[in-house]
Amino acid sequence: MGVSVNFVMFRNHYHDMSHRIELKTIYDANKVLNLPNPTHPLVQVYRGHQKLQVEFPVTIQLGFYHISMKSGDSGSLAYGRTSYDYQSGQMIFFAPNQSFTIEKVGGIIRNDSNWTLVFHPDLIRRFSLSRSITQFSFFEYQSNEALHLSEKERESLNEVILKIEAELNQPIDGHSDDLIVQNIETLLKYSKRYYDRQFISRKDSHNDLVIRFEKFLKKRLENGSMSQGHRLTVQLCGEAVNLSGKYLSDVLKKETGMSLQETIHFHLLESAKNQLIGTSKSVNEIAFNLGFEYPQHFSRLFKNKIGCSPKKYRDYHQQNQSDLKESLN
Repeated sequence: MGVSVNFVMFRNHYHDMSHRIELKTIYDANKVLNLPNPTHPLVQVYRGHQKLQVEFPVTIQLGFYHISMKSGDSGSLAYGRTSYDYQSGQMIFFAPNQSFTIEKVGGIIRNDSNWTLVFHPDLIRRFSLSRSITQFSFFEYQSNEALHLSEKERESLNEVILKIEAELNQPIDGHSDDLIVQNIETLLKYSKRYYDRQFISRKDSHNDLVIRFEKFLKKRLENGSMSQGHRLTVQLCGEAVNLSGKYLSDVLKKETGMSLQETIHFHLLESAKNQLIGTSKSVNEIAFNLGFEYPQHFSRLFKNKIGCSPKKYRDYHQQNQSDLKESLN
């Protein structure tokens, strides 16, 4: 009887006691999986149970792209504290130079992946996908932000994988890479479509997420914790709501029309306007309190977004207030 093995993966999660290995190529991956050399040196599809020939726990750094379709579990699958439909399968994505940790759970290890596609950046380097792949932001999502699929969606992706396997199962010729890359791009475009569907189906929870994040921003601005050395970063914002910064940015874009960076800038500038009108703080002091290392960076952002310098904004409103007082008197 085969040993059941369960891979529990934590993206960019490091354990002090974990064994660490680097898989730069598909050959390296096959070696730790105790498999023969790949038929194509830059791309491979793995199916079914795979046993890693490493010590656990292990932190793995990849030198290639990794896309894995996992079979759905029985019962509902929770996302945070909320359960969702579309539980027939789930997908996770890793890009080169990302790391994840695999731990043994209960002494047994089971790989529930339906299939795993890996491909090296060199495969797509001479194709347009090498430039457009950055638009597929889900490669930067955390494992708990996986794509959850309906049965129909899963079938459509399986069909694409079958086409890639068909190319890998015949002799390589001058058309092989072109056809394989076309199908990889199709797979990514379908995944993007299904993530967009997932954002819509989770609209209520995402609305709550936006509210929680905006409360976090306002609290930091109100309690003065935005000074130099404590300025907001994409990673810090994501951690505030237990998500990756990239996933949070995509949710904000869908819900508000503004990316994470645009949302941060909006709240920073609203706070700046309040301070310019309501306090006597200097422009440099306001810039410092908002986390800007250099006041000129703050002034440049303010002028680009508001249309005038912070000083002119303050002078304009002070003049208006003075004119209003005179008219009342």
